[in-house]
Amino acid sequence: MISWRMAWKDWGFAPALFSQAKHFLALATDSAPGNSQEGLIRASIVFFLMSFEAFFLEVVKGYIQHNRATLNKEYPAAVAKVEEALEKKRPFSDAVHKWPKLLTGTSLDSTTEAHQNFLHLTEYRNCLVHGKISEPIPGWGKLAQDVETVDSAELAQRTVSAMLEMVSSHFGIAPPTWI
Repeated sequence: MISWRMAWKDWGFAPALFSQAKHFLALATDSAPGNSQEGLIRASIVFFLMSFEAFFLEVVKGYIQHNRATLNKEYPAAVAKVEEALEKKRPFSDAVHKWPKLLTGTSLDSTTEAHQNFLHLTEYRNCLVHGKISEPIPGWGKLAQDVETVDSAELAQRTVSAMLEMVSSHFGIAPPTWI
C-alpha cells in the first residue's frame, strides 16, 4: 500500500516539515532563554503539527484513491463528504475526528495521552494564530505563553510521532521512517 502514497506531488512535504521542526527544537535547546528561543520553540511546535497535518491529508487522499471502489460500496457517502471537506478546507480538527470513522468505520483512539496532548497543542497553535497568547488554552488551563518551553516542544515531537503511528496503523500502512 505504500506505493499509492508516493503518487502524490507533495510526497516528502511531511518529512521535510518534521525535519525542520526537529532542527528548530535543536536550535531552541542550544539557545539562551529569551525571544529567539521562544520563536524557535513556537516554530518547532507549529512545524511538528504541520507535519502531522500534511501526513494525515496525504494518507487520507491515498487511502481514498486506493480503496475508492470498496469505499463506494461500504460507505457510499463517506468519500463524497471527505472530498467535499478537502475542497472547502474545513477545520483540520474535524478531519482528525470524523474522517477515519467515515472511511474505515472506526474512529482514532481519542483516549490516548498522545491524542489529548495533540488536542492541547492544536489549541495552543490556534491561540497563536488568533493572537490570544495571554489567554488560557481551552481544556488545558495553561496560557499559551506558558507552553513556550523546550519541554513543550519535545512533547510536541513525541505527540506528533505517536499520532503519526496511530494514523498509519489505523489506515493499514507502515509508520513513517522519518519519525
